[in-house]
Amino acid sequence: MTLVLHYGNAVAGDQRFDRPALQNKLLHTLASSDDAKMFGLRRIGKSIPHLHIIKPMQAASKPVAFFDAQGLHSIQDLLGDLLCPKI
Repeated sequence: MTLVLHYGNAVAGDQRFDRPALQNKLLHTLASSDDAKMFGLRRIGKSIPHLHIIKPMQAASKPVAFFDAQGLHSIQDLLGDLLCPKI
């Protein structure tokens, strides 16, 4: 089997490995609080748990919001993108 790199996007299919302990911890955190934040270096697997947590939350009619802060360098960048989205 040839390894196909999926650089820059969340992996899927046989490229993905399940991490139920992490997913369950995030679901528990979200069920017992208002939010959760994930921070980590590039390419360490933050998108995969995030993508698989959204589905059960949406199925339970919970509000879900996601903001990718990749490439932002300051709180001003973050607020600018949130308050004045690019068209």
